[in-house]
Amino acid sequence: MLAGMAIGFAACGGKNDPPPSETPSNAALITGFTVQGVAWNVATTGNPRIIKPNAAYQAKQDNLSGLVATVTFSAGASVSGVTNGSTASLNYENGTTHTFTVTAADGVTTTVYQATAIP
Repeated sequence: MLAGMAIGFAACGGKNDPPPSETPSNAALITGFTVQGVAWNVATTGNPRIIKPNAAYQAKQDNLSGLVATVTFSAGASVSGVTNGSTASLNYENGTTHTFTVTAADGVTTTVYQATAIP
């Protein structure tokens, strides 16, 4: 009878306990923004943070409408206006800006970015 009780207590060991849950990340960053194979500059400070092409890219573009950007961002985060890592076809003519809000995996932390074709 005593042996049965010892086995019962041994079976209550912790190796089958679920692992402690990890705290979701609070990283809410756009780490890359590429249009037509050219990386645009992504600010690391400011509110909002500005995304823009370099002057050489801007100078050779005569059509700034219908541009699709490939966007990379913090793991586990989501970005408004970005589906499967790409934006919709957007118009950047006449100084138009587009706002992207990154929401971290924690669902609380956000960072706002504005993309413009004006260098």
